[in-house]
Amino acid sequence: RYPDNTYVDDWGVTWKMPKGSYYYDPVDFPLKESSVEELENFEWPDRVNGGNAARWHERSRYLAEQTEYCVVSDVTGYGLFEQAWALRRFDNFLMDLIINRDYAENLLDKVLYTQKKRLDAYLSAAGPYLDVMVISDDLATQDAPLISPDMYRDIVKPRHKELIKFIKKKTDAKIFYHSCGDVTLFIEDLIDIGVDILNPVQVSSKKMSDTNHLKNKYGNDIVFWGGGCDTQNILPFGSVEEVRREVKRRVLDLGPGGGFVFAAVHNIQPDVPPENIMALYEAAYEYGSSLPDFGSV
Repeated sequence: RYPDNTYVDDWGVTWKMPKGSYYYDPVDFPLKESSVEELENFEWPDRVNGGNAARWHERSRYLAEQTEYCVVSDVTGYGLFEQAWALRRFDNFLMDLIINRDYAENLLDKVLYTQKKRLDAYLSAAGPYLDVMVISDDLATQDAPLISPDMYRDIVKPRHKELIKFIKKKTDAKIFYHSCGDVTLFIEDLIDIGVDILNPVQVSSKKMSDTNHLKNKYGNDIVFWGGGCDTQNILPFGSVEEVRREVKRRVLDLGPGGGFVFAAVHNIQPDVPPENIMALYEAAYEYGSSLPDFGSV
C-alpha cells in the first residue's frame, strides 16, 4: 500500500481509491501487453499456503462448533473471468475472447490452476467446517451480459465447472455465486455446474426485477441470497413507506417455501438515511416472520 492511496495485490494488479470514493478501482494491469509465451514467466501468486493450515482449521472449527454462525468463506477474491480481465485489462480481455482466443484460454487456464492451488491447502484445513464457499465472477451489466451466453458456455463455463467440482471434492459447503447485473441468461448454466446460491439478485437490473418469476422458475433449484431491497434507488432515495413496500414485495416473492436469504442487493452506502435502514430491517422481520417457512433455507 502506498501514500498515493494505491496498493498492489498479490496478482500484481494496481488498485487506487479515487478521492471521495469508498472503493478501490483497478488502474494498472500486469498482463496488459503480454503474449502467450510471457504467461509462462509471470509470477503467479501463492498467497494461500499451507503455513496457515492450523489457524484456518482451528478458527473454522471454533465458528462451526461453538457459535450459531453460518461459516462463509471467500479466499479467492475474483473468480476466473474477472481475475483474467483484472490481469489483462477489461477491454483487452474482451477483445482477446474474439480475436486472440488462444491467449484468452491460456490466461483462463493459468488463473484456474492458480485458484485451485490456492484453495487446496485452505480447504484441506477448513473445508470440513464451512457452510458456504463464495465465488465472485461478474457476468453481466445492469442491462445485458458482458459476453454472449454462447461464448460463456464455450469458454468460461467449462472452467467454472472444473473449479466448482474441485471445491466440492474438498468440502460439503454450498457454492455461493456472486454476479452483479442481469444474469437471467446464465442462471440455468450456473445451476448446471453446481451453484447452490445466487447473489446479489440485483433487482434494479433489467430482468432481475421480476422476483416472482425468478422464484417460480428457479426456486426449486437455487437459493436467492440478496434481492431484499433495491439498493440503487429505493433504499437511498425512497421514503420509509417505499422501502417497506419494496421489502414486502421481495420477501413475499422470494420467501415462500424457503430458499431465500434476505439481504440488500449491495452494501448499505453512506447516503442511506438511518430511518430507511430501520425500515428495511423492521419490514424484513415483519413480513418474513409471517411466512410459514420463516427461518428455513
